[in-house]
Amino acid sequence: MDWTSDYRLCSRCVWDPRHLFDPVFDRLSPLLRSPDAPVVMAVDDTLCRKSGKKKIPGVTLARDPQSPAFRVNFCYGLRFVQLSVLIPPGVPGPARALPVRFELAPPAEKPKKGASAEAQSAYRQEKKKHALTVVGRQAMSSVRQSMDQREELHYRRLILCGDGSYTNGNVLKHLPERTTYIGRIRKDAKLHWPLEQTGEKAKGRPRRYGAVAPTPEQILHDASVPWVKVLCFVAGELREVSVKVVGPVYWRKAGVEMPLQVVVIRPAGLPASQWFQVAVPATGLSDLHGWATGSANFGASLCVPLGDRVQSPR
Repeated sequence: MDWTSDYRLCSRCVWDPRHLFDPVFDRLSPLLRSPDAPVVMAVDDTLCRKSGKKKIPGVTLARDPQSPAFRVNFCYGLRFVQLSVLIPPGVPGPARALPVRFELAPPAEKPKKGASAEAQSAYRQEKKKHALTVVGRQAMSSVRQSMDQREELHYRRLILCGDGSYTNGNVLKHLPERTTYIGRIRKDAKLHWPLEQTGEKAKGRPRRYGAVAPTPEQILHDASVPWVKVLCFVAGELREVSVKVVGPVYWRKAGVEMPLQVVVIRPAGLPASQWFQVAVPATGLSDLHGWATGSANFGASLCVPLGDRVQSPR
C-alpha cells in the first residue's frame, strides 16, 4: 500500500493529535446519565507492532503481550498510553469505551556501552521524563483541561481507573482538581490509620501518620470486616460481587494529603488466590453501585478492573 499521499497531507502543518478527540468531549454530556454524573475513564498502555524494515522514530524492543506465560518473547513496536471514556449503557450491560487520548510514549534512548558519565547522567534524567507514569499523568491532566474548557463538563468529577503500574506516587500526588483515581495496590501494602490529635506536644519530629493499619491481605482474612454485596455487570452477565471496604487509611506513596479507602474484591467463581484489592480515594466510593448496575446514580464502578481475565495480586 502506498502511503505517500497521506504522509504529504500530514506533513503540511503541525498537528496536535489531542484536537482529534475534541468532538468526543463536545458530544459527551448527552451520553451521561444525569447532569451531575461524573466522567469515568480507563487508562492503560499498549504496544503497536512495527512491520517492515523501515526505521521509525520511537520504535523500541518491548515485551510481547501475547507471549505465553512460560516464555517471555520480545517484539519491536511503538508504545502508547491510551485513555478511553466509558459510556454507560442504557440497560445493565457492558460499557462502551471511546478513546480520548492516544499519547506516544517512547522510552529514552540508552547510551552505548562505555559512554561518558555525562551521557549516562543525561540518560537517567531522560528515563524519568519518558516513564509511562509521567506520560499517563500528563494525559490525565490534559483530559481534565479539555473538560474544564467546556461548560457542561467543567464541574463534573473525573474518575480514572487503571492497573497497578499507575498506582504510585508519581500519579497520585499529581492528580488534577476534581479527579479521583481507582487502581490496584499490592496485597502487602503498608497502610496507616489517620493520626489522632491528642493535644499533647510530642518530642522530636511531628508525626504525620497514625498507627499501622492492616494490609489488604490481612483485611481479606479478617472476619470482623463484613463482606458487602455489589451488583455489577461482570464477565458477560449481571453478578453479585463481594467486597470489603476499609478506610479512610493513608499510604505513604500517596502522601498524607490523600485519604484512601481499600476495597478487597472477591470475584464470583474465583479461588482466594485470585482475589485482589484496589485503592479508592475516600471521596470516590459513595457512587460505586449506581454505575455498575446501570441505575440512575452514576459513579465509579468496582467492576472496571474485573473481566474475563483477572490477574492474581502481586
